[in-house]
Amino acid sequence: MPGFWEGDLIIGQGGRSQIATLVERATRYVMLVRVPYDRTADRVAIVLAQKMATLPGFLRNSITWDQGKEMAAHARFTVATGIPVYFCDPHSPWQLLCFYCSLTVLSRDIADAEVVAGSSPWAWRGRVCRWKRSCWRCSPAGCH
Repeated sequence: MPGFWEGDLIIGQGGRSQIATLVERATRYVMLVRVPYDRTADRVAIVLAQKMATLPGFLRNSITWDQGKEMAAHARFTVATGIPVYFCDPHSPWQLLCFYCSLTVLSRDIADAEVVAGSSPWAWRGRVCRWKRSCWRCSPAGCH
């Protein structure tokens, strides 16, 4: 059943840029969300809420996030979107298994968040499609 997301924040080289990355668990669909200026919890909540608002309701069930302070405003995000936010247990990266599997493959094409932030969505379409073909399923053993 689609609509359950895993997310994390990717920090660019030198901490100068950031991108929120969301991976839908069932379909492996990836959304990269540019977070301009800074990575405060308020800013992350705002840009994620704007992005999630573009999805149909059946694709907005929940988000599971790591323990990052960038989601400290999760209550504000949930009020704005109606989407609950769950957090992984500390030191439990396997709870975001699909996300980390996706990130491993996707990071081969993304050297720095600034590259994506300055690119048009169409510039990355081929890379994401190639990623979807190469990493269509996640398991504890990795991508298959």
